Amino acid sequence: MKYSYEAIIEQDEGGHYVASVPCVEACYAQGATPEEAAKNLADVLEMRLRDIIEDGGSPPVQCRFIERITIEADV
Repeated sequence: MKYSYEAIIEQDEGGHYVASVPCVEACYAQGATPEEAAKNLADVLEMRLRDIIEDGGSPPVQCRFIERITIEADV
């Protein structure tokens, strides 16, 4: 079965790209480029979903983000 999830790709302080699927626990990967991070994340996503199914669970439903906002901290 095919599953589709939204992912987030960020650049860390060291210049690497970190990709994650917020709806799937422990589903993240990194790469030297956004494309490499996304490819690595696809591999991790498949492994995580297989683990969930093998443990008797169901793959998570895609998160629906209501709104993207900026939070400020005054420190």
